[in-house]
Amino acid sequence: MPLPDQDVRGESDEDLLSYMSWKDHAALAKAACNEFYSRHVRYVFAVIQRSYGAALGERGVEDMVTETFLRVIERSGTYKPCGAAEADRQRRNALAWVGAIAKNLCRDHFRKPDTQLVLGEEEWGEGHDGRQAKVKVDEAVLSDDLKSVHQAMEQLSERDRTVLRVTMDYWDFGREHQRLPNDIVEDLARSFDTSPENIRKIRERAMRHVEKHVEASRKLRKGEKP
Repeated sequence: MPLPDQDVRGESDEDLLSYMSWKDHAALAKAACNEFYSRHVRYVFAVIQRSYGAALGERGVEDMVTETFLRVIERSGTYKPCGAAEADRQRRNALAWVGAIAKNLCRDHFRKPDTQLVLGEEEWGEGHDGRQAKVKVDEAVLSDDLKSVHQAMEQLSERDRTVLRVTMDYWDFGREHQRLPNDIVEDLARSFDTSPENIRKIRERAMRHVEKHVEASRKLRKGEKP
């Protein structure tokens, strides 16, 4: 295929990721890296700041942003295009992939034996009307129910936790009978090499697990049998 001009500002996010993996065309790969970074550095910063900013601090967030883009470059050849022609769909798919890399790096960082995890506030979700629900993760200030939620989340597999966290990202608190947007379900299905139907089952099962754990914890605090 013909190479594009090294002015890649008009290229799609998915094409940029493809060019970034072209090791035999260093100038083009570098131009693609620079363009992808300039487009999405604020997004990556916001993802990390929102979920881990209180624990990492300003310098730590900046370091994790750098680590994220280094990992994106390293793994650009493994990115799976969404298959849609619309630029917006391609952008959302690319950002979901980059966001997952950022969060995984942060979680890996706090799994290190010499790292103390003292989180302040973690964003559990932001409704489409801009309302937010914050969950304290610091054990000294967590309410009993929120401690139970945190414990239940830790009992889930990495896949189930990811699906549940994405659910909370799109949750509009106070509104009943909510569902994840179809394109988000499809993105998750591609990420875990499964079907959208199975993603919905995973989501429902994970939510039931958390609800049952919270209810059992309440009974134990009251001296009742769970």
